[in-house]
Parts: sequence; structure tokens; C-alpha cells
Amino acid sequence: MIKKVIEIVSKLLKLRKKSTKTLEEKGENLIPVKSQKEGKTTLDEESLYKRVNKPLIICRRLFYLLDSGEIRLASLSKKSKQNYSRRYKLSIKNYPGLKIDNVPKFKSANEVLNYFEKNYNIDRKKLCFFAASEKSELYYKIKKISKNGKERTLLIPSGFARKVQRIIHKDILCKIQFPEEMYGFIKGRNIVQALQKHTGKDVVISLDIKDFFENTTERKVYQAFREILGYPSEVASLITGLTTANTVYPYQEGSRKRVLPTGSPTSPIIANLCMARILHKINRRLSEISDKKNVQIDFSIYADNVIISYNSNGIQTSEELRKINDMIISKLSRVFRWYGYELNHLKTKVMRKKKRVLGLVINQKINIDRNYYRKLRAQTHRIYLKGIDQTDKKMIESLKGKLNYLRYINKAKYESLRRKYSAKLPELFTV
Repeated sequence: MIKKVIEIVSKLLKLRKKSTKTLEEKGENLIPVKSQKEGKTTLDEESLYKRVNKPLIICRRLFYLLDSGEIRLASLSKKSKQNYSRRYKLSIKNYPGLKIDNVPKFKSANEVLNYFEKNYNIDRKKLCFFAASEKSELYYKIKKISKNGKERTLLIPSGFARKVQRIIHKDILCKIQFPEEMYGFIKGRNIVQALQKHTGKDVVISLDIKDFFENTTERKVYQAFREILGYPSEVASLITGLTTANTVYPYQEGSRKRVLPTGSPTSPIIANLCMARILHKINRRLSEISDKKNVQIDFSIYADNVIISYNSNGIQTSEELRKINDMIISKLSRVFRWYGYELNHLKTKVMRKKKRVLGLVINQKINIDRNYYRKLRAQTHRIYLKGIDQTDKKMIESLKGKLNYLRYINKAKYESLRRKYSAKLPELFTV
């Protein structure tokens, strides 16, 4: 057994030597890849940028950056060399409801680099080093915030990273048309539309995905670009490297993984893209339950929340309803687990009387929560008594945003506050 292993290793080493010789004959001095163990510090970005012919690891794939500024994938499998148009057609079949006709169709990583260089004058090598960077702090500002007693880490792109990600957001991601069941972070769709179909239903179930952005790893992002947009392997790898950040993974202390950075302009739509991969499975499982139990089940997806509702037609006992609810939750939980996500069971809600979803009440119509309105009114009254000049600017901006949200959900309640306080606080009620 040991002899066989030695023979296989020696053959692999010979093949590697031959491949490097052929590349050298072509005039491309490529540096062999050296494995870096965890714990060793990587080169700083400036010294890395000065070096050429550097082997780069982007999305777990080995690329060679040549003197000419071109990038080459070290080894392409037969699957990666398939015809691009065929791959494109296959991706459309698998994901009905998604329209990607206007999305740029890059056939190679060099086409992506050419696009950035020609249209936005962005240096090719700098773009490659950004995609392969292992140091998030070079391109992102790390900001920690606490909400409801839980600390969250935001990775906000700065300078070069922000510019690149805004281009990807504008030129690629914003041209994707998502299925009608998805509402979060999509232009022309909003929270009211997401909840409209669930008003007046007998049972409403709300599911929340645990740490959605942090669990959307580079592998999921790569698969979304490959399967949905139909990009070749090298293109999907490069764009994945440009839109993910190497950060501490929340569930494995000490280890680092590339995930969607919370705070990036590209992350919300990429998260939707990853959710679109799961959409057809959700639809299939709910259709199976609907046929089996003879109930019409509706669902909508808003960011990392899945809202499901149905009417209890002819279902007499609460025991039968409980079985249907358990079946829905368990089947969808398995679907998300299959794709590498977990449901946050602390936020799972099954509602029959007072239905409060995403901070809004959806009984017979969509309305603002009573407690939310009372707190908002009290906060406005305090500023009215104190005076707007004596109030912090951040608090004023926050309150103004809340009042605009109230105006959108319930205009009558907004008007009552405006009539009472706008004379002394006109800044709060300017649209």
C-alpha cells in the first residue's frame, strides 16, 4: 500500500515539473506555489503588488498573474471548458422566474479585467490582488455595533474596494430580475408588498435564517454565479473574490473564512442570488404539503425571512393545524440545512390571533405596531419640549427616518403627529 502511494506521488511530481517546463518555454516565469500554514503572517499588500508572475489563490482556485497583466487559471477541468452558451441555457432552465438577459456575459477572467480597465481605468493587477487578499482590514473598515444585546461586526468597504463593488452592483447585480416571491433589497419591491398576500389569513408562520450573511460563504457565492448567471469557473471565482471578505467565522473560533461582508453594497443582492438557488426547493416542498393537506399555502421571502400563510379550510381541530405547521417548519428546516443554513428557532413564530411580522401587524390589513407608534410619539414629544437645537443630530436623523417609515405604512397616524408638532419641529416632517 505504501509503495503504491509513493509511486502515485512521484508521478504527480513528474507531471508538475513537465507543466512548469512547458510554461517556461512559452516565456512565462511562474513562481511555484508554496503552501502557507495557518498562523504565518502573509505579505503586506504593497510588497505583494510590486511582485509580478505571482500565483494567486482566488476562491480556492490557483491563478497565475503574468507580466502582461493577464490572469490564467492554473488548471481547467473538462466541465469548466464546456461551451458557455450551453451552460447559460442550462442555468435558465433550473431557475424559472429569474431573468438575466441584460447581465454582462463574461467568458473569461481576462474579459472581466478588460472591462474594469477599459470602462473605469482600474489597474488589472491591483484588482487581482484585491480578489486574492487575505487581509480584510486592508480593504474594509471593521465596525462593531450592538443591537438587542447582541454584538454584530460590520465590514464596510473603503476606497478601492467600495469603488469596485459599486461597479459590480451597478453593472451586473442590478440587472438581475428576481422571481415574484422575493422582495428584499429589490428596486420597486418593498416590505408592504411582501406582507400583502398574508393579510387576513388564518395561520401565519415566520421563519428567520440564522446569521444569513455570515453563513453565506465564498462557496455558496461561487455556486450562485456559476449556476444562476452561468459564468465559467474562472469568472465566477474572480467576482466571488471581489465581493467576499476573509473574516472570522462566528461559529468556529480562531478560524477565518471568506463570507459576504455585512455593509458591502453588493452583499444584499448576492444574498438574494443565493436565496434564489433555494427558492424552487421551498416552492416544491410547500406544494407537496398543499396537495397532501388540501390547503392553499402562500409564501414570500424578504431578505433572510420566509413568511408562510394559509387558511384553515375545513380543518376542525387545532391538532390538525399543529401537524401542518410542524410539517412546514421541519421540511423547510431540512431544505435550508441542505444548502448550509440553519433556521433561528428562537425567532420561529406560528401566529393565529395577533399576527406581527417584520415589525408590522398583518391582521385584516397591514398596520404599524401599537407599541412602536407609542414610543415614536413619546420620542417626538420629548424633542418638542426640549427643543430641536438641544438634541443630538444623529437622534434627529433617526427620528426623521422613523417618521417617514410611519408615513409610508399609516399616513393617518403620521398626519396626526405632523399637525401637532410640525409648527415647532418642521425639520422632522420635511419629505
